[in-house]
Amino acid sequence: MKKYKGYLILGLAVVAYFFMVSTSNKQTDWNEHYDSKSTSPYGTKALIELLQDKPFGVGVTHTRKTFYEIWNEESVTDLMVIADKFFAGDEDRNSIIEVAELGGNILLAAEKIDARTADTLGLELEYEYSDIYRVPEINENNISDIDTTYLQAGDLKGYYSDFDLSFYIAKYDKETSTVLATNERGQAIYVKVKVGEGNVYVLTTPKVFANINLLYEDNHYLVAKILSELPQGEYVRSELYTLGRGLSSSPFRYLVSQNALKWGFYILLLTLVIFMIFESRRKQRIIPVIEPPANMSLSHLNTLTQLYLKKGENSNLLEKRKVYFFDVLRKRFFIDPINTQQDQLVEALSIKTGLGVKVLNKLIDSLEMATTNPTDDKFFFDVNRQLDSFYQHINS
Repeated sequence: MKKYKGYLILGLAVVAYFFMVSTSNKQTDWNEHYDSKSTSPYGTKALIELLQDKPFGVGVTHTRKTFYEIWNEESVTDLMVIADKFFAGDEDRNSIIEVAELGGNILLAAEKIDARTADTLGLELEYEYSDIYRVPEINENNISDIDTTYLQAGDLKGYYSDFDLSFYIAKYDKETSTVLATNERGQAIYVKVKVGEGNVYVLTTPKVFANINLLYEDNHYLVAKILSELPQGEYVRSELYTLGRGLSSSPFRYLVSQNALKWGFYILLLTLVIFMIFESRRKQRIIPVIEPPANMSLSHLNTLTQLYLKKGENSNLLEKRKVYFFDVLRKRFFIDPINTQQDQLVEALSIKTGLGVKVLNKLIDSLEMATTNPTDDKFFFDVNRQLDSFYQHINS
């Protein structure tokens, strides 16, 4: 049991940790990102579901590309953006005008629009500070509406926080623009601008599309009215202006985007860490089997022999044996074969080895003849036999 005590304690700690994480309250995201997949207060997932449920005839797909990229790569004729601010570059601005002039429709739902785009559309946007400091009015239910305002489209009204809806369209060209919705002060907040064969719809209160506002009481009726003003078609909504490119090439991007897969991945990593902790203890390493080096002498000798036989250089091989023979005389018998006369050499060698003078003279003469003249195989083998007999005698 003691052997598994550590594993048991760690297992209980992991279970306790994940229980605490799963039961802890998740912090609410109040950022105004208008993410189409988010259920946070300022996400727009409820808007997507509304479009699917209501028969508007308005289909929406989402992308993280600019208007310029969408127009040039996909040739889409209906565009949409929902953001807190929309600051277009020259390429995006020109794409909006080109799409509209060719009969397309664009919805720009943003509190702030760059001056050049607004000027191109003949609009001027202003900010109206909340009049929250006015004397509060008490309605019939004895509830103060000090921070409540409404928007109106036709006969429909939607009620919102006065802080959320402070932007409006101060000026517009009455010949090309049509007011579709106003705030409680009668100021335009939603207009349709005629551009060529198409239209650009400008809404300065994108927060009406946010989950927190759309799902409040009957506000979805007003949102439905706003959307119904759009011509039917398949719109491409760019979320790049609020979320950025936001795409990673990492294969883990999808894992961490799904809650179940994310926690499964975290558990896997934690398991690997635990495994490394317990397996990092020192263990007896495997004793390698060391093979003794092979004796390649005979193999090498055989290779050299085959080489010399193939070339037929008998004299060359006997020259090397002669050098070795003279080396043996120097080192073993202390006789200098180069600077000693042959008769003196033979006499001294005969005394030290016990071999006859006649045998030694024949050996030395044969070596001299074999290394200075071409040698046939018969004479070659005869000289080799004499040398072998000499070595066999002195080593016995």
